[in-house]
Amino acid sequence: MESNPGWAGKPVATALAHGGSTKDLLVSLAHADVHADWTRIALRGGPPDVIAESEATDPDPAETMWRGHRLTGTAERSVRVAMSIAIDYELHPMPAGVLALGLVADPGTAASAAMNTRDAAGQSSLTELIQEDWLGTELGGLDLTTRWHAAGGPSGGPRKAPARRGGQRIDRLRHPAYRGMLAAAVLLLFAGLVVGGVLTAPATDRPGPPPHLVMLTDDAIGAEYEAQPRQSRASMPLQNWRGTGRKACAMSERRWTHTDGRRQALIKVVRCESFVVAANLHSLLEESVARDATSTTVTDEIPYSLLAKGTESGGSKLSYTAVIFRRGQYLVHVRTAAPGESSSPGNDRSVRDVAQRQWRAVPGTPGVPLPVFDVYTDTTGVMREALGLATAFLAFLNILAWFRVRARRLTARSRPPSDSTGLRWIDVGAKARTLEVDAQRRFWGFLLLWTALMAFPLPWWILLIGYVFVARQLVLTQRFLPGTHKIWGAHSASQVNTGRRPFSTASLVVASHIAQVTALAGMIIIPIFRLLQEIGYIMPNGRFHPAVVADSGWSLPLRLVPVPLLTVGTLLLILGIGLLWGLLYRLARGWARLEAPVLRKTDRRPPVLYLRNFADDSLTIRTSPLTRPTILEKLGVRQFENFEELIHRYLSVYGPVTTIKDPDARWQPLGVAREDPTRETWQAVVRRNIAESGLIVVGATPNASTAGLGWELDAIIAAGALDRTIFLLAPRPADTVGWHWWRFRGMAFFRIPEPIDFFADRTLAARWTGAGGWTAVHAAKRTDWAYALAMSRLAGEILDMPDQSQPTAEHKAPQPQ
Repeated sequence: MESNPGWAGKPVATALAHGGSTKDLLVSLAHADVHADWTRIALRGGPPDVIAESEATDPDPAETMWRGHRLTGTAERSVRVAMSIAIDYELHPMPAGVLALGLVADPGTAASAAMNTRDAAGQSSLTELIQEDWLGTELGGLDLTTRWHAAGGPSGGPRKAPARRGGQRIDRLRHPAYRGMLAAAVLLLFAGLVVGGVLTAPATDRPGPPPHLVMLTDDAIGAEYEAQPRQSRASMPLQNWRGTGRKACAMSERRWTHTDGRRQALIKVVRCESFVVAANLHSLLEESVARDATSTTVTDEIPYSLLAKGTESGGSKLSYTAVIFRRGQYLVHVRTAAPGESSSPGNDRSVRDVAQRQWRAVPGTPGVPLPVFDVYTDTTGVMREALGLATAFLAFLNILAWFRVRARRLTARSRPPSDSTGLRWIDVGAKARTLEVDAQRRFWGFLLLWTALMAFPLPWWILLIGYVFVARQLVLTQRFLPGTHKIWGAHSASQVNTGRRPFSTASLVVASHIAQVTALAGMIIIPIFRLLQEIGYIMPNGRFHPAVVADSGWSLPLRLVPVPLLTVGTLLLILGIGLLWGLLYRLARGWARLEAPVLRKTDRRPPVLYLRNFADDSLTIRTSPLTRPTILEKLGVRQFENFEELIHRYLSVYGPVTTIKDPDARWQPLGVAREDPTRETWQAVVRRNIAESGLIVVGATPNASTAGLGWELDAIIAAGALDRTIFLLAPRPADTVGWHWWRFRGMAFFRIPEPIDFFADRTLAARWTGAGGWTAVHAAKRTDWAYALAMSRLAGEILDMPDQSQPTAEHKAPQPQ
């Protein structure tokens, strides 16, 4: 008997020690709680001694043993209702008023009859009175009728308990609908910024006429100049230029002689089909002129123009002054030359005037010269930056996951426990920390080595040897024993090649690999943007150079977007493709997963049965990248896995892990193989699975009290399987895991050592040894390694195997048959 249970206050513990019906518990409770104000309550049924003389009886008077207390069936149900209220409203230890509410939760109980409550209206007024005078507070949203039905025996399968109300804090960020609305709002805001950037972009240049049509006429050059004879104004291909198609360029050239007979003028107009090629020629021409000229300056009259002075090579020794500028796809070279060692001020003024006239005759947007950029010539630099960016992004995801783990409050607050009568503690925290550090060092070390191999130009045979070596370190291809310097777990079992739906799963795997390559290749865009900004293709205002925009074609809308927004959009697209990559592969795994009956036929070992509250299927835990089965999952953006996958990963070494499917869930989580019985046959299926199993794992921190899980616990006891059962406390926050554990204790019809209640924030798993004692495994932090060690230690004890967290040379992990 629990003479002083930790979850109950002293008046409640005293009343339960007396036991009996709901009426007996109410009388004992009134005598034990000397501080209760009974004045108004006594007006309903009289003082406690009068209530004790009532002849009212419970509808279910059969005596049961509930955690060592002799209660009627109705009284036991009332206590369950009271426990659900205490848990959901966080009233710990349970006050007397909460137990009183449970005793009158239904008008048919003996306590309600003794208090002259026969209908719903009378019950409502009585419960309000108990809350005001006995409990001292009002419990918002309390629905005793729903709780009473939920606390009943199983009928037609598992039922979920009523949702907690009143003081419940809803974690909106974890709700899928809220996340969807938040993502939609961010995308709408981003789309608005993009549309605004496109609408405010400068006008785009249009292709112009051939170069001879934009060249100055003889009259426009000035009366003091006469055209040289036998010249054609027609356009012709640019000399010494081999470009074709979009890279083709045409030219028109014309010469004039001054009336003084000494000075000569030249205008050369080049038009390229590509605006960028024209800008590249602008850069090449300026470089050539700057090499030969004695001086170069930037003119103020024409934007982005260059004024060069020098002496022509060869025998003429003419001094020249030249102006070079570009508008759109037109590159213009205006030049005057005269005998002498230097040009006169009049000559300078003359060439400037001619250049300005030609400037006004040429259409297009002026621009700076652009050096030739070929991504293939900068492959090494681009790849190095892209790989560095990808590694940094992966590091960012891991850092973000680290902060998320801290926000989950998984570190224990209590001190390490010590052994007590009937309870042995095992601390796996230090070993779990060692394994975690070793795994991170190994993963990041070999990942950086892989990055270095891809970033530097090495001989192909060195790259091949390096890739094979690193891939073997990152992709585990065999079963490793736990606790050694190697990383352990059942990793060799195929995730998708199970023989089920082979074509569909293969198609999804291929699609996931395509998405993976696309996401990784997308990283190249970011360093390309940076290089383009360095050489002028992206202007200081964050927009593409006009020549780049004019050459866009079908990509014009993208090139009108400001580059910072385009960079953010690229990162979002890469993230989306990364999520798609993981989704496709997980979908392939789901389609290929064998059902529990098929798995048991292929693996003849005694199965491992996993029983849990269906609401616990959404539990997740961060896992070490190195322990994830495939390279897709190691490098994916998904840093957290379902807790169920962790159970499957480290217990499948002992046998095929199976469970019962949630009939109400549309999507089933990956991990444990499921069996899908009907609501009429699920109990028979569970009994059979319990009888056949070699190991049972029970989720001992349920999200809700359900009759189904309570019945499963009773079935374990009835089958004599308690000694091969592991009770697993899920990775919940340290300040709330105790409440979930207390909820589980309320469903358990067997004695559990009370010290576990006080150290629930650090307890990972526990088992009954079969000799009246218990073994509990604990750690200061709930990590995947800690759970792996805890499950391995207790499973080894149950199955009478050597401790797999400290393997010997003679022992090897069992292999599937």
